[in-house]
Amino acid sequence: MGWGVVGMVLTMAALAMAWQFIFRTGELSLERARTLAARKELVLNLDAVTSLTPEVAGALSKQQGWLFLNGLKTLSAESAAKLAKHGGRLYLGGLSSLSPDVAGALATHEGWLCLDGLSTLSAEAAAELAKHGSLLSLGGLKTLSAEAAEALAKKRLWLKLDGLTTLTAESARALANYDDTLDLPGVRTLSTDVAAALATHRGKLCLPRLSSLSPEVAGALAGHFGALSLDGLSSLSKDSAEALSSTLGELSLGGLKTLSGSLAKTLATHDGGLSLGGLTTLSLEGAAALAEHQGDLDLAGLSTLSREAAEALATRVGFSLSLDGLSTLSTEVAEALAKCQGEAFLSLDGLTTLTPEAAEALAPYEGNIHLHGLKTLSPKAAEALARHVGYRWLLTPWNKHC
Repeated sequence: MGWGVVGMVLTMAALAMAWQFIFRTGELSLERARTLAARKELVLNLDAVTSLTPEVAGALSKQQGWLFLNGLKTLSAESAAKLAKHGGRLYLGGLSSLSPDVAGALATHEGWLCLDGLSTLSAEAAAELAKHGSLLSLGGLKTLSAEAAEALAKKRLWLKLDGLTTLTAESARALANYDDTLDLPGVRTLSTDVAAALATHRGKLCLPRLSSLSPEVAGALAGHFGALSLDGLSSLSKDSAEALSSTLGELSLGGLKTLSGSLAKTLATHDGGLSLGGLTTLSLEGAAALAEHQGDLDLAGLSTLSREAAEALATRVGFSLSLDGLSTLSTEVAEALAKCQGEAFLSLDGLTTLTPEAAEALAPYEGNIHLHGLKTLSPKAAEALARHVGYRWLLTPWNKHC
């Protein structure tokens, strides 16, 4: 290993030490807790601590940042109430069960609360946790009773149930009342009755690990009102595509790597945003079919785009088009895309540079152009873009994201 690499490793280690502190012994005195809480690191890792008195919990609550106490297997209501005054992220992944009184105490915590060690949750404890006002992670739950689901559905904002693998129709129907994005990344299979229950949810529904979809299940999900994300699907039958196309809201099928012309034509009948970010190539037939789609279109996975396909897509009127996967843009493709009509945005955030010729060709575009990825821009290219009459977003955007 060269000295340059050694220096880099040492520098990275020093930086890591600058933002976190790891406590490596199981006993924590009140004095030591006060000292640690006063430290300036973002992360205080106390996973080695296995017991906590209310006094020590109160001292630790003064820490500003992320507090890891995943070594705790039990927690009294009094200690929970003290810890709840902590203002940052609180990790208690060692707790495998939670009484209603401890749940009620922790629910007053105002920061992120991670209880990913819980394998069961009573309806009473769920009702208390539902009062929590920030992100609540319950990633250890594999199943959820209808009563607990009904209680959790009343929670406001950010409920994470990443470990949930199976749902009964009753639990799904109760959980569907949750008034925010319902993200179920652990669910890999779905029965028709559970799909129909989830379809009653009003809001964004994400099932990113669902790997197959029968026409019957697709038909049940088609009743969903709101954004529907099924990015785990790598293939889709024509019948399933027809069913999904009738959903009301944005439809995301980011797992599809290829798209036939006939399937593109079916999906183009969907009335709303359509995300096909997994496609890396697009045939002229597919582009012509998608050009008929009435809604915003996300093709951010395309690494190349022919002039002919660009011309086909440019016949769309009034809807946004995302082509963030393109790292280069020829003058011919830029000229074709500039013919898109309407005041929607054209996103080309994958471009790190733009030739003066391509910039000149893009300038007549009537809508807004997103070029957040540009690292360099020549004076001639900048001059050409300055003639564009819409907005030119050249700065780093907010995160765009299920």
